[in-house]
Amino acid sequence: MLKAETDYRRSKEFQEQYSKKDKAEWLLSIETKIQLKVLKEFGFGEDSLEKYRAQRGLYDDDNDVKEAALYIKYDRSNKGTLNIGSTAPNCGLVTLENKKVKLHELAGIGSGKPCVIIAGSHT
Repeated sequence: MLKAETDYRRSKEFQEQYSKKDKAEWLLSIETKIQLKVLKEFGFGEDSLEKYRAQRGLYDDDNDVKEAALYIKYDRSNKGTLNIGSTAPNCGLVTLENKKVKLHELAGIGSGKPCVIIAGSHT
């Protein structure tokens, strides 16, 4: 399935679509179209999309999976070193009021109270 997805990504049809727009939302819609096309081709429904997208995490150590899809092969992200229960690094942050603070200060880390941090990035 991943090889079929890569073939679609490289196809003239989808390369033309990629070249029309450069906004992230547009690119994501093309990615979704490709992945839904692959799922349909292999007999899966749209409800399988999230599971299909999760395969990278399920098969981290499988070189065939890594080599099959370009977006996995050239992905530079990594799992990082933090685990559940780890102390988060005391990195610098900027509040919405443009005030510089440290994470531990903001989150109360070290106060003896539990703290859950949910974070991500937007590019």
